[in-house]
Amino acid sequence: MKARKADFLAALTLILLVGFAIGAAQLNADAIWTDELYSLANIGAFDPPYSPAQIIDSLARYSPQHTPLFYFISASWAQLAGWSQFSMRLVSLFAGSLFIACLVRLCADLFGRGAGMTGACLAATSAFLLVSFHEIRMYTLMLMLAAMHAVCYWRLAYGRAQGRGTALCLVMTAAALLYTHMFSAILLAALGLHHLFFALRRKHGWRIVAGWLAAGLLFLPYVPVVYAGFLEVTTKPSTVTAAFAAPELLETLATLLGNGSPWICLLLCLLLLWRLWHLRGRVALRWTAFAALMLAVLLAFNQQFQLIGLYRSRYLLILWLPILTLFAYAISAGGKPLFVGLCLLLWGALGWGFQRSQDFSAYVGGMVYASRYPNLQHAVTGLRDQIQEHETIIGFTGSDYINSDRKHGVSPADYYTQAQLGIDGAFIPDRLSGERLSSALEEQIDSHPFLVFIYEPYNLPENLDEARAAISAGFHACAILVDDDQLFAQRYIDNALKCDHARQAILFENGIRIVDRFVRRDAADDRLRIVTGWDVPRDELLALYNVSWQIITADGRNVAQSDRHLDAELLKWVDIDLSTANLAAGDYRVFVIVYERQTMQKISGIDVATGQTANMFPIYQFSIES
Repeated sequence: MKARKADFLAALTLILLVGFAIGAAQLNADAIWTDELYSLANIGAFDPPYSPAQIIDSLARYSPQHTPLFYFISASWAQLAGWSQFSMRLVSLFAGSLFIACLVRLCADLFGRGAGMTGACLAATSAFLLVSFHEIRMYTLMLMLAAMHAVCYWRLAYGRAQGRGTALCLVMTAAALLYTHMFSAILLAALGLHHLFFALRRKHGWRIVAGWLAAGLLFLPYVPVVYAGFLEVTTKPSTVTAAFAAPELLETLATLLGNGSPWICLLLCLLLLWRLWHLRGRVALRWTAFAALMLAVLLAFNQQFQLIGLYRSRYLLILWLPILTLFAYAISAGGKPLFVGLCLLLWGALGWGFQRSQDFSAYVGGMVYASRYPNLQHAVTGLRDQIQEHETIIGFTGSDYINSDRKHGVSPADYYTQAQLGIDGAFIPDRLSGERLSSALEEQIDSHPFLVFIYEPYNLPENLDEARAAISAGFHACAILVDDDQLFAQRYIDNALKCDHARQAILFENGIRIVDRFVRRDAADDRLRIVTGWDVPRDELLALYNVSWQIITADGRNVAQSDRHLDAELLKWVDIDLSTANLAAGDYRVFVIVYERQTMQKISGIDVATGQTANMFPIYQFSIES
């Protein structure tokens, strides 16, 4: 007996390792996609750390249809493990692995250890399920909690456990499910209907109902937020028009549950019916009734609210719990190892082929865009100890979607450059050429004088040489920072500066900082180009202060100036042109001044390079000959 238990545990451990390994292999395979960006922004990746209250505020503003438990867990984990995509995706990987373990427990409770092992194999090689193992999203957490809740319910409802611990777990997992994703309400509704039809009059029937009511009370404070978000989402024209009708939903569900083959799903359903007819097991019939009720609730929900479409196929994952359990029963109930092994081999082969097919991308939503991005986590790792705060990354991308600002005013590119490296960055479509390439580079480089030019040596962009030539027109190449199989990175600097340029910062007493400045005079055109880089620690300062650049004569007269509001459009770098065409012969200095917008009072500060304290800082001097 002990030997059989040891064999079971060894086999289970191997299956869990397989599922974990498949998920882990994808943690750094692709850049983050839009929904993952929302998760990161809602937990404070761009302004860490977020407290639970800040997370709730962010969700209420940007993602009110979502509930906060996953975000609480992810924010806490980020404080320990950091903000890389690898560490942030581990939360889903751990939850997915625990889901497989909980599914084993559920299948074993219902149908025996053989079904438990079979269910674990099905889950560990389900292609669509495994996608969620490496997403910064809440779906594996939802499935893990759903499996735990189902185990607690079945033990309480049908006499396997009567202890207070199981009852408390029922309440807490139900509340946790609601705080993880609102689609878990479909599972709770189906369990409630099952309970009403089959278990309400059993010994602890009303005790279970009381547990669900307690869970509902625990969730009650968040109902107004999620209700408003639900109404917002379900009334979007784009959502309604893209929603599945019932036949399309069932066809998609069959494809995904069949590991890419609706025919396999149909055959497994027929095998299940044959098992039910011949074995007539009461537990299997009850669980089948629960699964049917859950499918009916989901179909009714989608018919009413028209929310689930092709790019929201992930909402169907809640059905993996009841249906994979039934598939495990259908395959294993005959007790013939050869048949079970062949079924699992076929299932795994189908999933392997499905995951690599062109059809698979249609079901994964905006994740398809991320496959066209450069693997920016390699750039973060390679540049983390070499990048400087005043620099800007310029790279290449197969989709300009990476630069698009989303809900929080940040883009996927910003997660890698701003949140992880603390600098700006932008990526040029790798097929642009000619005037379009020049315009794109000019827009992205803007006034930034310090560039880090990067690309992937194994995936050279078509316009690499043309882009390098365009950059070289205004910049010259400096040190190569990284040159390996994964990443090439080289520092470029404005032609007005030398590669060994030492930054000249000015720190004002209100916290505003000039990170660097330089001036170049074009005598032929009689113009001064003034470049300053700015850092403002608090957004409220942007509305309070202005900045002025002034040309002052030797006797203190102001002969030219340019003033700007110190607003977000000025940050981080700004070019100012001042004409010198009408200046008389003599000596001049260029000053930079920060002053309070209402009172005009100049703000004092210190020049970090020289130690000079003043409220007007000279940054350049020149002479005009007679």
